[in-house]
Amino acid sequence: MDDFYIAGHPSPEKESRRVNYFKHAGEWKPSLDGLDRNLGRAAFLCNQYGDAVPPLSRYLENHANDATARSALGLSLFHVGECQKVIEILDPIKSAVESNPELSNAYATARAKIKQ
Repeated sequence: MDDFYIAGHPSPEKESRRVNYFKHAGEWKPSLDGLDRNLGRAAFLCNQYGDAVPPLSRYLENHANDATARSALGLSLFHVGECQKVIEILDPIKSAVESNPELSNAYATARAKIKQ
């Protein structure tokens, strides 16, 4: 995966400031290219999973093949307890899920919870 998962990413405090910058940018110009991906990324990196879900969902409506954004959305949904949606979001990228322990755990746990 790309920049969502690189080691040594900025601190949660810095990402939290970025979340606020992107929110303000969205108020200024909601159609700003890349806004939803960047806002979702920043929220995801500072563990604001509920805040990451809406922009990443909107972004994927037009960029369905972005496996990195799809992975972050899947993990965010997992952290907010949306197990059925985790499966729906991660199914199209099963090969990436299988090669990433964090994604594999979220996917398998979500499937197990759905079957109960």
